[in-house]
Amino acid sequence: MSDDLIFIWGNFVRGNSIAFKQVYDNCFESIYLYGQQFSKDPQTIKDVIQNTFIKVWEKKESLAEVRNPKAYLMQMFRNQMLNLIRFNKNNPLYSTKIDADNYDFKLAVPVELDIIEKERTDEIRKKLKDAFKTLTAKQKEIIYLKYVKGLEFKEISDIMEINTQSAYKLHHRTLLNLKSQLGNIDNMLLLAYLTWYTKEIYSIF
Repeated sequence: MSDDLIFIWGNFVRGNSIAFKQVYDNCFESIYLYGQQFSKDPQTIKDVIQNTFIKVWEKKESLAEVRNPKAYLMQMFRNQMLNLIRFNKNNPLYSTKIDADNYDFKLAVPVELDIIEKERTDEIRKKLKDAFKTLTAKQKEIIYLKYVKGLEFKEISDIMEINTQSAYKLHHRTLLNLKSQLGNIDNMLLLAYLTWYTKEIYSIF
């Protein structure tokens, strides 16, 4: 995490509107990419981000103790997005209600898998797609936060609002699930597959 962002955050919580804009500019892209895992509608994502920052500005005086601004903002965004999903799902037009463990989280596969030989790319991509479809929403989310965003388990636990030990256990269960779906491949090969998520190009499935 950038020390510059912590410094800017300190100015923001003291009411500096220029620092507030700098926090927004610094974090918008990461939050937006995270939002794409919940919704395919760009305007919905932008609206929820805007609402998140409005709430942050309104409570800025109480945020001086925040030590990881980006993780805090992603946590707030996540809560706002899940609240919106719950509201929509509870609308009479929808037949399925959701809870904290039953929400839609989209996990994508990179379009280009440069590490793997060209002739095996399609085969591996299909296996990954099939394997990801067996994951729960929280399992998909922890894969995204760990391997796309490169976050530490403490940051992941803050965003997902679970304790760090639970984050470790969730990650472990997710890897076991993926391994079983991929033919019990060894850990190093599985981790090599997951590093593909650090790429910014995705093929939504």
